[in-house]
Amino acid sequence: MGDSNDIERIFQHELKLPKYQAKRWIMVPDSNKGDYNSALRFDCKEHKDKLVAYHNGYIKIIGYIKSTNATDLQDTSNIALKNGYYSIVEDCKVNIENTEIDHTMHNYITMTVLNLFEYSNDYGISIAESYGFAKDNKNEVADNNGHKKRKEFLGAFATDKFPFTLKIPTAHLSTFFRRLDFPLINHTVEISVRTRLTNCLLRAGAVPASKVTIERTELVLPVVELPSPYQVKFYNKLKDKSFLMTLDWDKLWVYQYALSRQVNLEVSSSVYGINRLYVLAVSTDNWDKQTTVETFVNTTLSNVNVILDGEQFYQQNINDDELAYELVKECFNNGGMDNDKGTCLTYLEWKTCYKIYAFDLSRQKALEADSRKAQSLRFSCTLPDGNYNVIFIVCCNKQTKLDFCNTYNLKNI
Repeated sequence: MGDSNDIERIFQHELKLPKYQAKRWIMVPDSNKGDYNSALRFDCKEHKDKLVAYHNGYIKIIGYIKSTNATDLQDTSNIALKNGYYSIVEDCKVNIENTEIDHTMHNYITMTVLNLFEYSNDYGISIAESYGFAKDNKNEVADNNGHKKRKEFLGAFATDKFPFTLKIPTAHLSTFFRRLDFPLINHTVEISVRTRLTNCLLRAGAVPASKVTIERTELVLPVVELPSPYQVKFYNKLKDKSFLMTLDWDKLWVYQYALSRQVNLEVSSSVYGINRLYVLAVSTDNWDKQTTVETFVNTTLSNVNVILDGEQFYQQNINDDELAYELVKECFNNGGMDNDKGTCLTYLEWKTCYKIYAFDLSRQKALEADSRKAQSLRFSCTLPDGNYNVIFIVCCNKQTKLDFCNTYNLKNI
């Protein structure tokens, strides 16, 4: 988000919005005391009295990739992290004032899906590359353009290891940060990140099994100052009895099932405020290994339908790529209708590399009266022969209410 977007949210859409008067970066050390085999922990209470743009921050991770057996890596070893530096993240918890705001799961999958659907092509091949995001065109190392780029992102080979410095935006840790569009003050934020240090790597078969070692981490955050007239207004508002800010965002619930052939599955007996559903069917042979990519998906589903509260969402089952892609387009930026924005996921890539089935389930009369209505969710389809890990990413409406004057008024609905 740009400065003016943030300031606009605080002052409710006033015109002629400027940039921040100042933006300085602070480093929050982790609380791990050198133990990086446990979750990375960051406590920002020291900075709660400052105006912090948490959504524009990032975690910096310094470490290296090294063989786990007697055969050392060589400078020619074809190994790198999988797509996105978030491939090192298993899950992330965000607490504000001791209240759990979000607990994401399988970030290494969910963030690839969101990036493919929400990033424009220009962003995907420019700024996003600084976060290690580079699309795969193969399921393995050989002839994989994305892997080739990510290999170049690593530091120069040093004796027997590949050093690296990773920059993981907070927007890749939680959809709360991904949707947050204003800075916070007077609230203690705590972030806990559980890592996966082995199968975040993609290597050629001849390269020895390896592991990531983390040496140091820190959370880097921008502390901002408003232009003088807005600064006066802002601190006058802080003197009021209440200074409420509300964020509507989409919470991700992730469900994983081992399935084969005919599927008629209750994904969840009760989901609240569902708006989107993403489905990926990954061959079990390609799951959670160093030699294949989980998010490279080319599994074609047939007889597809979504069942909400016992009723089919689509009158007829979905059986062809053309209709499936039309439904996918509805989940792109602005429904895939912007000629100059859209997505970085092309039709051909969707068919061959990232066959993610997506459904906009917000078009329901049942949600008009209550956008947080509880519903049962089932999914039916026919899988090709073989065994699959089927991932369901359920996006649900979430609302967080913060009071910059009275933190005890925090509500996460």
